Parts: sequence; structure tokens; C-alpha cells
Amino acid sequence: MLWMTKNPNTAAQVGANIVDRALRWDLERPPCMVFDVDETLILNNPNDDDTFKVQQVGKTLFDYGAARNIPIFIVTARAKSKWAVNYLMKQLRKAGYDTSNIKGAYLQPRSYVDKGDGGAAFKKMARDKIGADYTIVLNAGDRWGDHISHDNSTDKGTIAVNVPTTKDTYVGIAPRERHIVYGLKFPEDA
Repeated sequence: MLWMTKNPNTAAQVGANIVDRALRWDLERPPCMVFDVDETLILNNPNDDDTFKVQQVGKTLFDYGAARNIPIFIVTARAKSKWAVNYLMKQLRKAGYDTSNIKGAYLQPRSYVDKGDGGAAFKKMARDKIGADYTIVLNAGDRWGDHISHDNSTDKGTIAVNVPTTKDTYVGIAPRERHIVYGLKFPEDA
């Protein structure tokens, strides 16, 4: 863990500063940003009635990267289907996101959904695939599985004990994956 804050403005500012700093480094591969969707770019209605609103920190960081022409990848545990990708893009556009900067969207195939790990193994695979061609300067998501692979689940226990998160806490983390510069864990169920 690098830092914690309950202030959304601080979280967005620190994330933007890290991106700026990373862009000045001599990166092995071109920079990109990776975002989870639910509770990271959009906040779903807890009543499960298909309504949602913008997650402002996610929007700020997404727009920050887009303004700098940084390719953006979506990595979500949503089940993969043609309909799901179209619905995802429709949701993001409705929430005010410019989807033209999205270089790719990774949604879980059934073989990963059946693992029952909340998408952690799938998301690790997707980050590795992206990391083969890019340096991920910011990896943002609300679940530990967005940052820690299923194979490293023992790390989650260590982090969770040392980092008492609440529903309104953002956590900056040093990633365990060599192709990621910085991780920002968003609050769960914000």
C-alpha cells in the first residue's frame, strides 16, 4: 500500500499526478490505462434496477488519460457476449464517457465465469495480455481482484489485514505485476 484517502478529489489528483510522472519516464512499452467498469467508471443503483450514475473519480481519471491520448482498456468481470459489449459502450456513452479512446474491452468468457473467483484470474490474464504491448500507468478497480491475481490470493489477506478499507476509502497500491506502474483501488460498494 502506498496511501489511503476518503477524499475523492485527493484520489483523482494523486492518480493524475502518477500518470503524469509515468509519462516522463523512459517506459519499455507505450503507456495505457486500465479500468474496471462497475463501481469504478459507473456506480450502479443498489436497488438493481439497471440505473447508474458516473463514478466521478473514475470519470476524472478516464478523461485525464483520454485528453493525453493514452489508450484505455476496459477489463471487467461482466460476462462476455456481443450484446454485453454493446451495452457496456452504450452505458459509458450515456454516462458521458468518450469511448473513442477505448482501445479494447475485455469481458469474461464462460470458462472464467465458472471459476467463481469474481473475475480475478480473468482480469490477471487480461492485464498480462495488455502488458505484453503496453505499460499500464494506471490500473483502477474497486475489488482486490482488480489488482491482485487469484494466484496471489494470500497477498489479499495480508493487504486486507494491513489496510482497513471502508466503503468510502481509496487505496493507492504498488502493483505486483511488472507491467503496471500504479494501482488505485476504488471503494467497494460506494
